[in-house]
Order: sequence, then C-alpha cells, then structure tokens
Amino acid sequence: MNKSNLIKVNKIIKKYKNINFKSDDDLFKKGIVDSFDILNIINDLENEFKVKIDLAKEKKFVFSAKKLSQKITNKK
Repeated sequence: MNKSNLIKVNKIIKKYKNINFKSDDDLFKKGIVDSFDILNIINDLENEFKVKIDLAKEKKFVFSAKKLSQKITNKK
C-alpha cells in the first residue's frame, strides 16, 4: 500500500467529515459518511489521482480509507 496515497485519501475524506477514524473503518457502515458523501469523495479521489474508481462491480467493498487507497494504487 502506498502511504502517501493513504494520507491523501484521509485528507479528502476529512474534507467532508472532520472526524477521527481508523484507516480500515468502514465509514459507511459506521454512519460516518452517507451516500452523497461517498459520491463526492469518489469524485474528488478520481480528480486527485486521475483514475476511474468503479465500485458498482464490487461484491463486498468496504468504504474505508485503506481500501480506497489500495484501489487507487492498483489502478496506477
């Protein structure tokens, strides 16, 4: 996992929800972010990292900073 990507992902998430969370917390299941936040966060991540993040085909995706960072790293 790319540590600098994780830091950037955390920063983007905190832009919408300035709350402390662990990098592997499922932010949606814990109620930290809602569906609108997810759309905004994904959009910002795609713009920041110049990648397309498609979660529609994911079977059991965990909406965590760690998993998002891994997805971004795998796209590059």
